[in-house]
Amino acid sequence: MTNLNQDPLIGQQLDEYELVSLLGYGGMARVYRGRDIRLKREVAIKVIDAVYRADEAYRARFEREAQAIAQLEHPHIVRLYRYGEVSGLFYMAMQYIPGRDLFSYLAELKAQEEWMPALEAARFVRELCGALDYAHSKGIIHRDVKPSNILLGEDGRSYLTDFGLALLADSETKGDIFGSPHYVAPEQAISSANVVPQSDLYAVGVVLYEMFTGQRPFEGAAPLEIAMKQMGELPPSPQEIRPDLSPALTAVILKALAKEPGDRYGNGNLLATAVEQAIEQPEEVAIAELDTVNDDLDSVAVPLVKPPPPPAAAGPPLSTAPRDLPPPPAAVAMGQAQHVVVPTPKQEKVKTNNGRSCLYFLLFLLVIGGVAGAAGWFFVWEGHSPNDLIYLAQNGSLPPTATATATLAPTETPTIEPTLTATAVPTEVIVATATATAVPNTPLPSPTPSPTNTPTPLPTATATSTPSPTPTIVLTREQDAMPQVVIPATTFMMGARDEDELAEADERSRHEVTVDAFAIDLFEVSVAQYAAFLNTLGDYVSVCNGFTCLSTNFETRLSYLTDNTVEYVAVEGRGDYPINNVSWHGANAYCQWVGGRLPTEAEWELAATGGNGRFYPWGDELVIDNDGTIPAVFAGTFDNLQPVDSLPEGASPFGLHHMAGNVWEWVADGYDPIYYDRSPDENPTGPEVGVTDDYVMRGGGYDSPAEALRTTNRASERAPEFREIPSTGFRCVTIP
Repeated sequence: MTNLNQDPLIGQQLDEYELVSLLGYGGMARVYRGRDIRLKREVAIKVIDAVYRADEAYRARFEREAQAIAQLEHPHIVRLYRYGEVSGLFYMAMQYIPGRDLFSYLAELKAQEEWMPALEAARFVRELCGALDYAHSKGIIHRDVKPSNILLGEDGRSYLTDFGLALLADSETKGDIFGSPHYVAPEQAISSANVVPQSDLYAVGVVLYEMFTGQRPFEGAAPLEIAMKQMGELPPSPQEIRPDLSPALTAVILKALAKEPGDRYGNGNLLATAVEQAIEQPEEVAIAELDTVNDDLDSVAVPLVKPPPPPAAAGPPLSTAPRDLPPPPAAVAMGQAQHVVVPTPKQEKVKTNNGRSCLYFLLFLLVIGGVAGAAGWFFVWEGHSPNDLIYLAQNGSLPPTATATATLAPTETPTIEPTLTATAVPTEVIVATATATAVPNTPLPSPTPSPTNTPTPLPTATATSTPSPTPTIVLTREQDAMPQVVIPATTFMMGARDEDELAEADERSRHEVTVDAFAIDLFEVSVAQYAAFLNTLGDYVSVCNGFTCLSTNFETRLSYLTDNTVEYVAVEGRGDYPINNVSWHGANAYCQWVGGRLPTEAEWELAATGGNGRFYPWGDELVIDNDGTIPAVFAGTFDNLQPVDSLPEGASPFGLHHMAGNVWEWVADGYDPIYYDRSPDENPTGPEVGVTDDYVMRGGGYDSPAEALRTTNRASERAPEFREIPSTGFRCVTIP
């Protein structure tokens, strides 16, 4: 065991403070017992840990903590004596509290199978709530209330400490997720920017729960799993753990743990008073309050049932008079033969000419004709790019001047009445250990409509037990009735794992990324939903931010979107299948129409992996049936395309369907094969690219080999392309 007192700072002096011994250390600092050589008193000295001393962000956070404590003079808050700097070493000298913390006390009681005396718990809660009310009155929210930050002095009093995550009224927050997952409030789990004073009181509710039951309301294998439970799962009733607790005290604890801040106690004094009354005079606490609390919780954490698939949403009222079918896009070659090109996830992928042969021919004529001046006029005087020349060669005209983020302005934007209700979806995370094994890239046979699967794991795959389902919060988007899963702000490792032998160079290097909270579609956008969108535009040629949206059944057999001379509709029985043949601009325009956008690569990968780097959305295991099909994706040909709500066995940890297979999914980012080596670590959005450049696709399609189904695989295609990517669709995100 390491001797904590073997520290180079012990015996050193920082201004008038001598460091005597190491008391402990946390996320970014060490705390020493020190002595004020002038005033002859013991002090606690907090020093930024050596590895963080050069980090400006940590230094700013350390200084913010000092500023917060300096504003507070309260008998139950640790006092600050001095904030200083010596030779680049920043420190805080604070009040020394001999004793222990509440965490140690609760652990001791649990080991002895004892409960904290009720009156003692009520006294601690009164002191803690008084300290928080005082801090809140000064515009300071603690954001990290937990037993280890509550010191119990030898004098019997409690003291609130560690304001390292405190939010000052005049400061800003990036919206990161801060706090300890076991004690974080639901709104704080989504974003620290959402915190209010009642967020601290939620943490007090968790401490209350732990005092009287010896347990915390939510546990999990990973912080993200716990945070998701805080957001969407009902806490077990304390009486289920400890039947002798009164209904009155149970009601108080559950009200403190209400999901909505407005349903909790308005301030700490009200909470402390309710606890005291429930203990000393339980008959005077209205038991009806318990029913109110349960009703409030039920309205947030709804029954764990799977929502129905997106409805075949109707568009706006249209004229019943027949209208002419839209002309085929200029770049669509009419004919029976369909040339299918699958996006390749390699950097050196072989792409179709996309007009490049015409480009070379034009350049050859320029050279032969000696008209180099024309090239100078085109590129220099007119300011066009080579991609503009490619577009000119392909389409016979220059690309529109709209940018990739142009706002869609349809003539009419109806509201599709949703038929779904917000539900929490149980998702079972299939965790397996496997060595990535290449699967032969051979055509997969067409499965029968109702296949009987006999899974045969790859030789290196060893499945482990499946954890309990983890609920997720599902919202319903008003515009198209799409269920969306809320994913809280998260920091995770993005990119291929070192042991992934199938990973390409553009999937590396693996790097840490933080993304803010977002809501992502539970399903891929369906044919019926996209038809409703087109019916607001009246066409699909050159109307998606100036580009053609997609190919329909009028141009290709590989589409379930058609036209009945009155409106755009889905082929009968295929309304809940994913839209395909969509250009990046067609996907982007739809997401703008519903009030959102395409997901970034980072958001998409987090949603697919749960942040744990799994090879496939369902885990590390790839199971192939005896007939060569992959049950989790049911891949093969276009005829094997599946409804958007099918195959739950292939869902991601957040319950998202078809994050692998079915259709490739466009994301917002432009493609850069070395972007990961220079990506920002917060909310990366990809390189800056033009409206005709390559954009990233993720997840693989119905005709993809197994290696393309991996969660870190990246493919790309030109943003205007829609003719030769029949296995490409999308889903959207919005900001909750």
